[in-house]
Amino acid sequence: MASFLFRGIVGESGEMVLEDKVRAAVAKYAMFGSGDTVVVGVSGGPDSVALLHCLTRLSLDITLHVAHLNHRLRGASSDEDAEFVRDLAMKWGLRYTIGARDVGLLAQERGEGVEEAARAARFEFFAEVMVERIKELALERGKIGVLEVDPRFHDYLPVNQYNALREALPNAIFTFESGFMHELIYKKSAEELQCVRKAGKLCEAAMKALAARCRPGVTEYQLKAAVAGAILEGAGDMDFAIIGSTPMKNPAMIFGNPRPSGRVLQNGDIVIMELAAGYRGYSAQIGSPVCVGEPPKEVRRFFDDIVLPGFEGMVAVARAGHHLNELMEAGRFYRTKGVQSRPIHIHGIDFVSSEPHIFTDHFQAEDYEQVLQPGMVLVIEPNAVTADGMFGIFFGHTFIITDSEPECVDGYPWELTVAH
Repeated sequence: MASFLFRGIVGESGEMVLEDKVRAAVAKYAMFGSGDTVVVGVSGGPDSVALLHCLTRLSLDITLHVAHLNHRLRGASSDEDAEFVRDLAMKWGLRYTIGARDVGLLAQERGEGVEEAARAARFEFFAEVMVERIKELALERGKIGVLEVDPRFHDYLPVNQYNALREALPNAIFTFESGFMHELIYKKSAEELQCVRKAGKLCEAAMKALAARCRPGVTEYQLKAAVAGAILEGAGDMDFAIIGSTPMKNPAMIFGNPRPSGRVLQNGDIVIMELAAGYRGYSAQIGSPVCVGEPPKEVRRFFDDIVLPGFEGMVAVARAGHHLNELMEAGRFYRTKGVQSRPIHIHGIDFVSSEPHIFTDHFQAEDYEQVLQPGMVLVIEPNAVTADGMFGIFFGHTFIITDSEPECVDGYPWELTVAH
């Protein structure tokens, strides 16, 4: 018996995107056996409902168990969501458990934000539902597979959920299963690529907003506010904003600040940055330097002769059918010019940053993704650094691998931006 919790993202056209992928992955990994139970967290939103619909169509000998937690944050609207999920489960003849938590009160009692408290409450609830079903089937001594959801950090499930399972099922054996999620999404469908394109346009809007705000007297964190506003106004999510600044005539920065500071911009500064925007769970990234005033000739020469040509060389070989070795070789351009670079030059995107990771002298990738294929998404993002290690320029854009040239998902110009 295997009990899994799915919380999925699908493309805009509906269940067929995910259905085909889940069917292939279930077969490859032998995820479910006859009689297994799959717990499906359903919020009532389009993503989880589409996922549930998909799972009902797989024609597998499994039992679906719908789990919904009413957070009691939106009054009657929260109650209506719970009723919708209950009615849907009954209509489709599925088992269901509807729970409720006063998340606002929990947040106050725990001294947490509402979002954090809601997440913890959901995880605890889902664990309770799984434990209830496992005990109902008298499988407390069984083997339970826990799915890796973020291979970057080898994350499987929240600690409180894992602890709840271990405490309630002391005789069960838990195994950690890796690899499945990445293979499911490393190559995107047409519908998923539309989400990546939308994320790219959000990156472009955020980049323009940041450049427009780059003026003397503005702080780094105010630049982050401009980025966040542009992304949120476009119905996206801000995944991160790395922003730093340094004087161009006496630089001391090779990469931006993951947490932008209160440093006040001055004329003659350069802003080094990278940001990521998400749309419906899919991400795109961008990074482009912005000069506050005209750059010195040394800075312009470094960009024109070093940063940009190296970037363009990588883009030139990012073609379907090319091996990752070719991208790695293209990245050695910087060493031939007598400068340094951050070791990593390119990475993939499944939902977020992922393999393949391409460094100066090696790459990390699964066997199935070592040759580029249409539908893969890469962020080409070299960060050239001067030989003395005092100044670097991060420059990156997100690309979709196609049957011909790679498609850049944003329209921001490949140049040194100058804010006057």
